Amino acid sequence: MTPRKPARRKSKMGRSPSLAQTERDALGRLMTALDEPLFERLTEMHRTGRDFRNVTALRCGVHPKMLSKWLRKGESEEGTIHARLFLAFGQIEGEIRAGYIAEIENTETSREETTFENGLPARKVVVQRRTAGVQWLMEKRFRQYRADWAPKEDETEIAFMLAEQQTQGLSLEAALHIARELAKNMPEQLRPIFEAARWVQLPENAHGQQT
Repeated sequence: MTPRKPARRKSKMGRSPSLAQTERDALGRLMTALDEPLFERLTEMHRTGRDFRNVTALRCGVHPKMLSKWLRKGESEEGTIHARLFLAFGQIEGEIRAGYIAEIENTETSREETTFENGLPARKVVVQRRTAGVQWLMEKRFRQYRADWAPKEDETEIAFMLAEQQTQGLSLEAALHIARELAKNMPEQLRPIFEAARWVQLPENAHGQQT
């Protein structure tokens, strides 16, 4: 009688331990822990590749969702490797955008290039410059340049902020500060008009403190 083979042990998920380990190994090819070598690889790839974050992540063996998780973590931390990654990616993307803007702002439409052979000019070539491709890329990569862009609070243009400030008039704090400064430099005849400002107490602000 042929002895029966022992039944293959299954995991709680209904898979054999060997199969589960194989699947974990396959998933393990993507990095799940941020360390210094991976930090250097991510930042260098992002700087030289100049591509979207998800592409940078995959080129470095990191799942895009994992990179997003690290960046969100670094946004709310200080002094950690995640915070350094968040700042590094922000600086890199700022440099990329600044380069695009400089390319578009360049008013040069063509330039002449000379090829030398044996130290002597051999031929001249006129190179045309077009920025339509760069403008298209900026619209794709940076939403601020899209026609349907609606700015968030921290993206509002300074000009609009100033216009809003002018229409609202002076705040109580600003008006009182001006009155107190005027009182310091008024002639004796007019000082009593502004002197009362020294003793004015404003209502408590949002933090529960008196100004």
